[in-house]
Amino acid sequence: MSPQVQFWLYVVPLMAAAVISAGLTVVVFQNRHKRTAPQILGVLIGASFWAAADALRLLSSDPSLQLFWHNVRFLGSTVVVLSAFLHALEYTNRERWLRPRWVSVAAFIFVVTNLLVWTTEPLGHELIRAGAETVAVGSQTVLEFEHGPWFFINAAYSYLLLVAAVAMYAFEALQRSGTYRRQAAALIVAMAVPWLLNLVYVLGYVVVDLTGFGFTVTAVVFVAQLYWFQLLDVVPVARGTVVNHIESGYLVVDPEGRILDANEASAELFDVPRDAIIGQTIDEVFETLPEIVERFGDERDVRDIITIFRDGDRYDYDVDISPVYDSRDRYVGRVVLVRNVTEQRRRQRKLEERTEALERQNEKLDRFASIVSHDLRNPIAVANGHLQIAREDGDEESFERIDESLERMDDIIEDVLALARQDDEITDPDEVSLSDLCTQAWTTVDTNGATLDVQTDATINADRGQLRRALENLFRNSVEHVGDDVTVTVGDLSDGFYVADDGPGIPEDEREKVLESGFTTSETGTGFGLSIVSGTADAHGWSLDIASDDDGGARFEFTDVSVVERADSTPGAPASMWEE
Repeated sequence: MSPQVQFWLYVVPLMAAAVISAGLTVVVFQNRHKRTAPQILGVLIGASFWAAADALRLLSSDPSLQLFWHNVRFLGSTVVVLSAFLHALEYTNRERWLRPRWVSVAAFIFVVTNLLVWTTEPLGHELIRAGAETVAVGSQTVLEFEHGPWFFINAAYSYLLLVAAVAMYAFEALQRSGTYRRQAAALIVAMAVPWLLNLVYVLGYVVVDLTGFGFTVTAVVFVAQLYWFQLLDVVPVARGTVVNHIESGYLVVDPEGRILDANEASAELFDVPRDAIIGQTIDEVFETLPEIVERFGDERDVRDIITIFRDGDRYDYDVDISPVYDSRDRYVGRVVLVRNVTEQRRRQRKLEERTEALERQNEKLDRFASIVSHDLRNPIAVANGHLQIAREDGDEESFERIDESLERMDDIIEDVLALARQDDEITDPDEVSLSDLCTQAWTTVDTNGATLDVQTDATINADRGQLRRALENLFRNSVEHVGDDVTVTVGDLSDGFYVADDGPGIPEDEREKVLESGFTTSETGTGFGLSIVSGTADAHGWSLDIASDDDGGARFEFTDVSVVERADSTPGAPASMWEE
């Protein structure tokens, strides 16, 4: 081969590489908004500078020009290496390392290298070039330089970044399958081309370093992946973006229970760095949540919510496990998603409680509407009718009927207000003396000649106001249905108390009905007194049963009552006796 032909075999590929890289730079720049396009632009610009500088150095006969293009070559090489490394970070979804601060750290050695390159002759140091000699490249004589210590630091750092980039691509290839694995493999091959050309030069098979040409091949593969295979619009970039931004902790677990992949949410969930999670067993990662392993340890396809109690606090976790099969339908692992849903579940429970409370309020409103539209209408109509008669003839009996109707309305309104003010749940009960409260309630009821026999000195936890209204309604109910000579007894039960009278009692088939709003067998009753009693028991969490007393009367038994204390007294001996 003639020296002239040999010379052009080096120059032509380098010039072609520079032109191709420059042309692709224009194309990619027009699509610079796409993800990793900035890094690919860096590789293209660096490769074009590198290849053009090597070609022009070969074409130059002036030693000073050769020195100049040698300096430009360093600018191209450092930009290529840094951009290739940043591309690997972006491609493998390690965006947190692409912040300006970290990029500046990664570029520091390259910045120092270029400063030393351009100050070698002015300052006379030998950190980059320690000497020079001429070599023949075909028919041309070219300067070759002896390297100084910083050159080797720069070279070692460059290889370190390129090895890291290839390692990231390789890890991504191992995690992916199908088209996406082939994409990552193509990037590894593209990164290998300049290495091989550099190795051929270092071993002395060629006299010109064609690494710049090799990085142009790398850049072409990057661009091909970007446009032909839609690298940035699909997995792995899209997959990584989604996985790293979902709220659930994401784990890929092999059949032996070892974790192969994890996202940032899992690192936050287990308070362990993401890199520390990968390689551990699932038992080790869930050491702080062993209940999840016990419940889902061998599960392959399940979704459920597990509740864990720690130090009196409740924690809820949504666990979703899906099996992974290879192309031969063999089980190769699981994807485990774990999300802390404690706050969501707490809000859900509050909403459910609020909904139930509103439903109860609606029921009350319905009952109130019924009272207003029906129960009050009758006494109002009676009062209006007799008022008309009284206006015409002044009949005394009409005035009495009007007075009765007004009293009837007053009773209904009082019961409606009692229902409206009644809480559905007692949250802050007081210690109440049952004997004293019975006495107070008895004095506010029109009992005529009736008798109250209190046979308890128990102190219980209750809402004083609600319990007093309930007792008043029980006492009033006994007087209205039995008569003025009734005796009402209040006594102890093992876990509560009872209120009984000595009347005819309540038929067994009516005992549930009497507790319903509006049910009454009396012409003067509102039908809401015993409903108030039932609501009071429910609000306290007590049980209310209607039975027959030993004397045959009605007996209301309140159980599951929180009894604070009982006084020592002779069983059956009355604590107090009231007569009207």
